[in-house]
Amino acid sequence: GPENICANAIESTYFIPKINNASGYKWEIIPHEAAILAPMDTLVNVVWTNEFDGEASINVYPENFCGSLGSKSNLTITINPEFNIEETVSICLGNSYNGWETEGVYIQQLLSGNGCDSTLTTYLSVNELMEPIVFVKNDTISSRESFASYQWFDKNGIIPGANSKEYIVEQNGIYYLEVTDSIGCSSISEGINVLKTSNQLPEAQKFSLLVYPNPSDGKFYLKIQNNISQNIIVKIFNHLGQKLFSKEINKSEYLEKLDFSGYAKGIYLIQVSDLKTVTSQKIILK
Repeated sequence: GPENICANAIESTYFIPKINNASGYKWEIIPHEAAILAPMDTLVNVVWTNEFDGEASINVYPENFCGSLGSKSNLTITINPEFNIEETVSICLGNSYNGWETEGVYIQQLLSGNGCDSTLTTYLSVNELMEPIVFVKNDTISSRESFASYQWFDKNGIIPGANSKEYIVEQNGIYYLEVTDSIGCSSISEGINVLKTSNQLPEAQKFSLLVYPNPSDGKFYLKIQNNISQNIIVKIFNHLGQKLFSKEINKSEYLEKLDFSGYAKGIYLIQVSDLKTVTSQKIILK
């Protein structure tokens, strides 16, 4: 029989040649918990224990009516372990791990160095980092959300030392913010036009609109930051221009989960407005 087996082996068969003057054979295995023996004269069937790995010795003693013949045959069997390994992996949206790009549980059967199958289970999550929202107040630009790291840019590129949540601009111009989360995913904001000498909010910064996830299965969050004191109106239209949703908001921060899963797949338009300014964003239902 085999001298090297895997821990998932169910049973093996071993035998010895007939011994002169022997009328029977006594079989044993050491350690006893390694297997259960079913001896049949010069042959033994070994049913292995699933939990056991390591070395086991199969011994056989020829006997006759006078007792043991005083000789012993033995064979050392190596039971190699199987490994069940689990790992948890997070990747950024757009990246891949082992060729996988979507969330899920992935199971691989691998051949380990001892020739036995092992199982590797990978729990994969995909992190979609939303575009950061930048707000302007006088000559200070800032991110309202917290991230692991920040880097501000102007038209010339990276601003040295500008790597905190806020940045005080030194001259008028367009600024960008790149953020990175705890697992290394990055995202960059739209350009923000800052007028250092102005005490008024730029039109584009009166309120901000964030929809996530986008695209979605119809269930998504609508987040609005209102930087002006007056109320604003939120409306959602379909591709035909039909108004499906309307709400007046009088809060500085607004967050609501909407369920549009009952509507057809396609492109919809969210519109946020006050008396003078309108901001729109497309959302996709898939």
